[in-house]
Amino acid sequence: MKNQEENIRDIKYYAWTISFIEVPDETSLVFSITGCPGKCEGCHSPFLRNYENGYILDSTTLDNIIKSKEKYITTICFLGGDWEEGFIDTLKYCKLNFPKLKTCLYSGQDVIDISYLEYLDYYKIGGYNQDLGPLYEKTTNQRFYTIENNAIKDDITFKFYNN
Repeated sequence: MKNQEENIRDIKYYAWTISFIEVPDETSLVFSITGCPGKCEGCHSPFLRNYENGYILDSTTLDNIIKSKEKYITTICFLGGDWEEGFIDTLKYCKLNFPKLKTCLYSGQDVIDISYLEYLDYYKIGGYNQDLGPLYEKTTNQRFYTIENNAIKDDITFKFYNN
């Protein structure tokens, strides 16, 4: 079943969890990736900046975690990782080996990296700006998109807003 595993062993994660809030209308298996180069003031997870805080996320680990939760989830979500060389291979691996599951990337970058679109169903961009607030505030600079046919389909950031 291992169609693609090149470079994914170089990525580290701090923890994983099941979440109902990271991706609207989905149940997500969420990996918090370590080594974040961002220095966002007010960051809620500054411990993710330290690469050494993580555990290796290789294909075996990824398979074991996903397979143990596969019947409960609809999406595999990565909180970061796009700064790591070869991260695209991790996304590709998920798409090839778990085609029934959607994929999501939370990126702190302010621009869309089109090389990821082929392997994503959801894509959050934008570093945290304390003055503009998090994704659930209408003033946020962050955007959350659906992806279809390797292109941005819809901006669904509004689904996060507090009512």
